Amino acid sequence: MRKLLLLLLLAEVLDNGAVTRMVAAGLSPDVVTLKIERSDAKFDTSTDALIQLKAANVPDSVIRAMLMKAPLAPAPPPPPAPPAPAKVAAPAPPPAPPAAAMWTSAPPAPGETCVNLKLFASGEEWNPSSLCVSSSAISVDEQKLDSVVVHCMAKALVGQDEFWLSDGKETFKFRGSDEDLRTVSQALARVPHGNCSESKVRKLLRSKQ
Repeated sequence: MRKLLLLLLLAEVLDNGAVTRMVAAGLSPDVVTLKIERSDAKFDTSTDALIQLKAANVPDSVIRAMLMKAPLAPAPPPPPAPPAPAKVAAPAPPPAPPAAAMWTSAPPAPGETCVNLKLFASGEEWNPSSLCVSSSAISVDEQKLDSVVVHCMAKALVGQDEFWLSDGKETFKFRGSDEDLRTVSQALARVPHGNCSESKVRKLLRSKQ
C-alpha cells in the first residue's frame, strides 16, 4: 500500500486546475512557483486559459512560472514544394574554385548564452526571468539593454549568492545556481566587474532601491 501511495505521489503532473486550487487554498506565490519548478507539469497556456487563471486570482508571478514551464508550440510544417518544372538541357556549370579560394567571409560570431534565473522585482519578490548575452547584445526577458557598465557577485549571508549588473541607469539583481551565475559572469568577461562591496563598483551600480 505504501509503495502504491509513493508511486502516485511521484506520478503527479501539475495542470491549471492544480495551480488554481493551491492559490485558492491560500498558498503564497513563492510556494506555488517553487512547486511548479520542481514538478512535472502539463499547462494550458492559451489566451483563454490565461484569462481564466487571472479571473481565478492567480498572481502574475505564478502565471509567468507556468509559461516558462510549458513547452513551446512546435513550428508549423513548411508548405509543400511546387512541382518541379520539366527538365531543360542547360550548359555545364563552370568548374568550382579551389577550396581555399571559397573562404571569403569572416568566421561566424559566437553563439548567444541564455540562462534561467530569478530577477528581483518590486515588493521583494524574485520572479522567474531569462538573461541572454551575446557578442553584440544583452537582454533581460527579451528587453535589450543599451550597455552594461559593471557587474559583480554579491555574497549572500543567507540563501543563494546574487549576480548584479547595471546599465548605468538601473541595477538588475539575479539569483540562480552557482553554475548559471558563473556562466553569465564569464559571458560578460569583457565588462568591468568585481566585488559588489567595493566602493567604485557600488558607485557604478547606482541601484534605485
